[in-house]
Amino acid sequence: LALLRRIERIIPDDPTLQHLIGSRAIALNRPRETLAATSAVIVGRGREIYLHNPVFVSRVLHCATSHNILGNHSEELRAARMGLEYFPTHHDLLVAEARALVVLGDETGLEQVVTRALSTPTGWTPANLLIEAAATARAHGRPDRARMLAHRALTVLDDRADPNGAFFEGWLRAQALVLAEELDRAQALLENVRSMEEKGTAFQSLGVEGWLGAVAARRGDLETAHAIDRTLAGLGAGQSRGWPSHYRAAIAAWLGHRAQAMELLSQSRAEGWGSFYFFHDNHRVLFEPLEGMDEYEALLHPDG
Repeated sequence: LALLRRIERIIPDDPTLQHLIGSRAIALNRPRETLAATSAVIVGRGREIYLHNPVFVSRVLHCATSHNILGNHSEELRAARMGLEYFPTHHDLLVAEARALVVLGDETGLEQVVTRALSTPTGWTPANLLIEAAATARAHGRPDRARMLAHRALTVLDDRADPNGAFFEGWLRAQALVLAEELDRAQALLENVRSMEEKGTAFQSLGVEGWLGAVAARRGDLETAHAIDRTLAGLGAGQSRGWPSHYRAAIAAWLGHRAQAMELLSQSRAEGWGSFYFFHDNHRVLFEPLEGMDEYEALLHPDG
């Protein structure tokens, strides 16, 4: 980012450079810098070359995520809807719209988004949108709403099960069960998914490990939690971009080792982790014991 800023002094209005600055800033948890760079791409000179390009989607999503982090949920909604004007069936843009509507308490608007997701092929299961909405509801102090949305996600997964996507759908189902506070079922399912011969992507497989460790720790299954922690600790940091340390932090948090959890979160960032979208709000349920800690709140509500 420092190098990009040096180049910016020479070509301050270059949209490609601003695109790169926005990508780096969001990975460094600097939402205001991200918004400044993203705005330069979305509304600045030369924006026309991006409007119908998938690059535009990533800019809008970074904009929506930054507003989410800063608590500007009306602006988050506006950004998502601007993107949907050009990419009306894009799953992640629909998720961004749904998350904003959950925080704003617009139940009618949320139902309309869910209906669109259920009736429009987007390349992803609409259950994912419901899980994201449930995670946002829980993160913003609405656990009852979160449970209801999580159960709707489970119903969708039951109705639209894809035998070719058993691993990924199992992971999604487990996340929904966690948000529905059915932890015994969630752990049993995660253990079953983990044992499948047909694995998912490396990211999905790591996610199953991490969620299993956190759920086990939350349930007091120390043997499983410590075993998963050792497995994650043995993974190479370079190839996994800090995700093992990220999930180890969640396990440590639920084991009551809050200082260690913060150290592991710092370690994960040093190893390349920069997916702050997941702190807002998909992974908040994994780190609930850290709520209220100054260091953790600084990650949730950064100044940059």
